[in-house]
Amino acid sequence: MTDLLSVYLSSPAIAVLWDPDKPWHILDISVNITRLGYSQEELLQRNGGIAGLIHPDDIHPVSQEISHNIRLKKTDFTLFYRISTRYHGFRWIEDRTSISYNDSGNPAVISSILWMSSSILTLMQQKEGSKVWNMLNARIRHDILNQLTAILGYLEISTDNITDTDILEFIKKEQAAAERIKEKLFFTREYQQIGLVLPHWNKLSDLISTAWEETGIVSLKIHCEIPPVWLFCDGTIKKALIKIFENIPIHGKGADTVQVSFFYSDSGDGHLIIEDNGCGISNDVKKRIFELGYGSGGGTGLFLAHSFFSIPHITITESGSSPTSARFDILIPSENISRMKNKPKNPDEFPDFYQ
Repeated sequence: MTDLLSVYLSSPAIAVLWDPDKPWHILDISVNITRLGYSQEELLQRNGGIAGLIHPDDIHPVSQEISHNIRLKKTDFTLFYRISTRYHGFRWIEDRTSISYNDSGNPAVISSILWMSSSILTLMQQKEGSKVWNMLNARIRHDILNQLTAILGYLEISTDNITDTDILEFIKKEQAAAERIKEKLFFTREYQQIGLVLPHWNKLSDLISTAWEETGIVSLKIHCEIPPVWLFCDGTIKKALIKIFENIPIHGKGADTVQVSFFYSDSGDGHLIIEDNGCGISNDVKKRIFELGYGSGGGTGLFLAHSFFSIPHITITESGSSPTSARFDILIPSENISRMKNKPKNPDEFPDFYQ
């Protein structure tokens, strides 16, 4: 490792060799860590390793991403996070991590090249640009919806003053087309805030109860049995739950009850189960219900739920038994979950990414 570190003495990159048995603890680091105002000896003797230098908002998302890549047995991936410097506040770095695995599938050697280059500045500029672009999109969409509302109003008035059946038929088609455009605009609004809000710890039972209340569903009764579980996520998870709940009275014919439960698998992953007592979903359509445009009602609800869940690496499958029930199994990776009864400290309590 000493020869490898010497390569980076005059480069903008800092080489790090991590302890595979202790997340974020350093085995060795190149001497040009002095670029951040620290010495090799100082960081090697630091009890918390490098974790204490990482920005509080970044430590858990980065740990989560590392854990996900290790679960997939990836050997190379890139991370972006902020590290505290001694004299100039936080600096963005680009972490190019490489991992080799032993015969048991566990990390054997983990190394990183920390780049302080302009690429991260470009990335952050793009993120700021996305915020501005989203604001512009929201304004444009609002203006278009206002114009569509006006068009639909004039078309409605036109039907009161026209008796020609052929012209009335054309007006009905125009109204239907305008309504479809309106639905598409509402669909794009669902994505407006994705990626703009940082994830944090949320009590799973609160997410479920809030999502259910926001649907306003009164035709179904819900029974929820959730142990004390905290989920590290942003607001998109609540949106995904809303989409699943809204789908039940539309497609679950005969359903009058929704059962929500949770259990842990042997691997430590969590399974959130949402099941109704309706007509169920036939085997020939199970794999297609999450496709955009599939099914009645526009075909966007379950597609959005699947998309929202995928952001924090959560997966959803349908495992019900037709024609007795629909059952959605939502698999939550262990690194997204805390079993603490009270809200975990953020970011002091973050998951070991080799567990």
